[in-house]
Amino acid sequence: MGQYAFVLYDSSKKQAFAARDPSGAEPLYFMIDDDGGVQYTNSLQYLPRGETERRSWKELKPGHYMLGKAVVQFALSLRQLEKREKKESVDADALHMMLQRESQAEEEERSGFSALAPVRSLLRNRSK
Repeated sequence: MGQYAFVLYDSSKKQAFAARDPSGAEPLYFMIDDDGGVQYTNSLQYLPRGETERRSWKELKPGHYMLGKAVVQFALSLRQLEKREKKESVDADALHMMLQRESQAEEEERSGFSALAPVRSLLRNRSK
């Protein structure tokens, strides 16, 4: 994975590509200026005084890239991954239990033994 925040400029297409690592370790800010151009910085504190007040700088979120003016998520954030892992582990536990039950039922059918065998036997004896 790594820690990164970078901007590449394609002069033939006159288009920039910016990306930020999913962990968000490295900051990256952008703003669209009055002429429709996009400007980037990795720190707001080094901008000339008043620059941050005059313009609307936005943070490129972790795990996102920007192509031209379009911002796209390419990776899940750590928080999203944690939520997903919790959900998947719950689903995995439920699936595991279901497979165990099916396996046990198949084994009982093959062996001729079933937890219901004594009940079936009792019912058969009563019907005679």
